[in-house]
Amino acid sequence: LEVNALPVAPPATVSRCGMVYLEPVYLGWRPLAKSWAATVIDKRFEGVGAKVLDLMEQLIDPALTFIRKECKEHIVSVDVNLTSSFCSLVDSMLREEHGVTPDTLERMLPKYIAFAYIWTMGGNLMDASMVKFNTFARGVFSSFQGLGLPDDLTIYDYKVDPKTGDFVTWESLVDPFTYAKDVPFFNLIVPTIDSTRVKFILRAQMDGGYHVLLGGNSGVGKTVIVQDYLGQAGEQYVHQTKSCSAQTSSRALQAFFEEKLEKIRKNLLGPPSGKTFIFFVDDLNMPLKEFYGAQPPIELLRQIINVKDDRNGGIYDLKKIGLFKKIQKVQFIAANAPPGGGRSVVTPRLLRHFHLINCPDLSNASMRTIFASITQGFMQDFRPEFHEMSGPIVDASLEIYIDIQKELLPTPSKSHYTFNLRDLAKVIQGILMVEPKNIADADEMLLLWCHEASRVFRDRLISVGDRDWYDSKVVTVLSSHFSRTWQASQFVDVLFSDFMAQPKPTPYVQVTDMEKANKVLKEYAEDYTLNLNKPMDLVFFKDAIGHISRIARLLRQPRGNALLVGVGGSGRQSLTRLASYMAEMKCFQIELTRGYGVNEFHEDLKRLLMQAGAENKPTVFLFSDTQIIKESFLEDINNIL
Repeated sequence: LEVNALPVAPPATVSRCGMVYLEPVYLGWRPLAKSWAATVIDKRFEGVGAKVLDLMEQLIDPALTFIRKECKEHIVSVDVNLTSSFCSLVDSMLREEHGVTPDTLERMLPKYIAFAYIWTMGGNLMDASMVKFNTFARGVFSSFQGLGLPDDLTIYDYKVDPKTGDFVTWESLVDPFTYAKDVPFFNLIVPTIDSTRVKFILRAQMDGGYHVLLGGNSGVGKTVIVQDYLGQAGEQYVHQTKSCSAQTSSRALQAFFEEKLEKIRKNLLGPPSGKTFIFFVDDLNMPLKEFYGAQPPIELLRQIINVKDDRNGGIYDLKKIGLFKKIQKVQFIAANAPPGGGRSVVTPRLLRHFHLINCPDLSNASMRTIFASITQGFMQDFRPEFHEMSGPIVDASLEIYIDIQKELLPTPSKSHYTFNLRDLAKVIQGILMVEPKNIADADEMLLLWCHEASRVFRDRLISVGDRDWYDSKVVTVLSSHFSRTWQASQFVDVLFSDFMAQPKPTPYVQVTDMEKANKVLKEYAEDYTLNLNKPMDLVFFKDAIGHISRIARLLRQPRGNALLVGVGGSGRQSLTRLASYMAEMKCFQIELTRGYGVNEFHEDLKRLLMQAGAENKPTVFLFSDTQIIKESFLEDINNIL
């Protein structure tokens, strides 16, 4: 038994057992390090294991004590886990592709030991703790002879150059970004220092044969970084992605593995010949805990990872009792956000197999780099006077995003006041929807920016006080970044939409004539009634026109999903049906009948996905709160999104 499993062990069992309590403090990390040095390092470089152990004696104990007392981790680790990650990263780095040969070993060894120390002991810390660890590690490294780590930046800003053996900045290795108009917005990846670092460690550890877990807040780009790495991993790898949710079961996970892996023998599964299989498990900590605290999908993963070499981990056959199918040549990359909000704490028995890395929240400089690169590329097709607007537009969006996170915090009545990087990206994505010929001057571009920022941030606000705060914030930002002294009334009612012209695809333009907009919408409503034989008697007053243009704006965007919040009878469903008709999309709804349950819902989802995917018909899935019979319905929709 492990101590954390004792609360659910019945007293009758516990009282009948003789107890021997093994404290981890007595075992420590040294036996692990000694066996690793003897079996791995000494085999590759004879006699070097003892030197590595001497360096570890200087480094490991002070670091573990400091981390446990002074630092906080996103994913809580155990001491042995950090030490084994250190050993695995040293093993991955002491290879020829990183410039280590018997001739260069003496010069490179202390540098790679320091590098591994930074990215294992200090790689899983929260952003604030990284600053403390930087100061601490500088003190430790001062006793290293010939390390040559520069003092200009933090320890996290340097890597070892495999050719020269000197420390170089990560910034010098970031690939340049070139904007391509025809690439979808969500496929644009702007390399940053953070993404370059994580991808380098991912590649090194995968090539070394180890497993990696990325932690970090929602929206920092964990999935994007991993998908980008997998796309460039090389021909020796095949990969598959599995996203977990609260409803993920061990049976479904086992079926997924059995389907993707090839059957080599009746009791052996693995990748195609000559390849290694990488499974990317996203949202690792989402599966719900059972009543007694177990997480079967997590235990199944642990069972597969557990043993290396010829005694592979594996899975039990679900039909033949006792048949154990071994799994070979499989590595895992996992990603999860911190526990809380439906995410649970994962057992250390699984986490000990992973090298834990924290993906820090993007710094303001990184966010500016990403979005300024995209907007500058987009503005190249505009007239020269627009070119210098890209920087201020990004700075202004950033200022609003940072301030709204600080000022408007979620409460029980405002539970949807959660803003993350995806919201900031949507402001920029909205600006990319216009064409140069439809923007007359800089003022119209500013109105477009006000409109997109309002759609993303202001539309979420439910009280007059919050909206007034937002309006005054925009007025301040316009004055400081664009030297415009506008009043809130000049931008609050601005609308951009694409329903003013025919045929599709129509341009995204400012709606200046409300009378004309009213007339156009009435014609659409009449067409809807005639073609679908369903009455659509709506009066298009100012707010209704605003709402319908908001829905139409989302429907023209990829991943344009909306949560419409409002009192009953405010037109959420009618306006969505009309907007989807205007966008030439089918509107799909489930019909509740007696005995409607999970199986019927899954059948409806199959029809929806066949219609959208197989028949290639653009579809809007309209789902209202009255149709949530079981909580799992939301879970299924979340998995589709």
